Amino acid sequence: MSAEKDAYQKIAERYSMVDSELFLKVLKGMITPEESGILAKLDKPMTLADLVEKTGAGEDELKSKLDGMVKKGLIGLMGDRYSMPTHAMLLCHRTQNKSDEVDKLWTEFFFKEWRYTIAEHSHKRRLTGMWSTHRIVPALQALAASPHIPKEQILPYENYEEMFKHSKMILFLPCSCRTQHRQCDNKMEVCVHVILDDDDRRSEKEFAGILQRWPELKPLTYQEAMDEMYALEDAGLGHLSLNFPRLEEACNWCECCCRVVNPLIYAGYDYDLMDPTKSRYQASIDQNTCSGCQTCMERCIFGAVEMVKVPGSKKMKASISEKSCMGCGLCVYTCPEQAIRFDIVRPPEHIPNITREQVFSWGPTPSPEDIKKAYEPRSY
Repeated sequence: MSAEKDAYQKIAERYSMVDSELFLKVLKGMITPEESGILAKLDKPMTLADLVEKTGAGEDELKSKLDGMVKKGLIGLMGDRYSMPTHAMLLCHRTQNKSDEVDKLWTEFFFKEWRYTIAEHSHKRRLTGMWSTHRIVPALQALAASPHIPKEQILPYENYEEMFKHSKMILFLPCSCRTQHRQCDNKMEVCVHVILDDDDRRSEKEFAGILQRWPELKPLTYQEAMDEMYALEDAGLGHLSLNFPRLEEACNWCECCCRVVNPLIYAGYDYDLMDPTKSRYQASIDQNTCSGCQTCMERCIFGAVEMVKVPGSKKMKASISEKSCMGCGLCVYTCPEQAIRFDIVRPPEHIPNITREQVFSWGPTPSPEDIKKAYEPRSY
């Protein structure tokens, strides 16, 4: 094995993809042979001096190469230490939109192979009892169309109206999945980030950096954000967030580009043992009111709606599978006959009582007791 090939293999091994020819193709498309030799040695956070010692390169020459790799998104610089992204998804995010060719390579890898790997990993994680990283958040218009649900039972962290009401800054950024994969004509600026009124972690200075990257973007008001979310729901985009008891962002997904929802739909695993997890809500159909128009079938991307024969009716009527319904609510408010009901079918503890850091599994691996504690009953 040549030193160059060995370097790419070492990088692929770091991401547990050493046997993936398509991932190696991505690496070779965005990393030069010379860069691969440096990155193969960057197996932990290192200073410039550390890397000079490891590579034997001159300091000025090496720093120039490292700066170039930072710009390409291949490495990050935290303080005085350089490091590669810790997992493949982060590497994908940081290198997206740097070149059309690299985006095409990531897209080929995702649709031919990676989405199935992602799904398998999510499924295995859920089989251990671990929480999912993401959760479906119900459509605002589905909640608005469900006055029978007591307002106090709608948790603030499953209601984007509450998030916008308590935000001091709201931004709609370009979707990382859609801008890279480009599989549909849906709007790009749908990735929502906010600074909440009580947030001491995120600063407006941090968001200023985001606005420097996308100077054409402007912070939205509460009403502008609500109007935008309603328009996205009408376009058939659902909502997704991190799976902990707080709302700080919104992914407005489509099934064709989203690197979270697409693997769920197309890999064939049990929805109850996957990422994202279902919302606390579920849709059901009053077949006496249903006209059989099939609007709900067109709106449901999860395959939860089917047309069935109903005794005493010449028309086929819609029926919703409890197993497949993710509780997104996109079918609820668009039914012409108002035949679809939205109900809370899961308790508050369905959303684990964990921190943002625990969502990403930063820190020690949770013990069975930690997992059990996260799902202890709690009241509204």
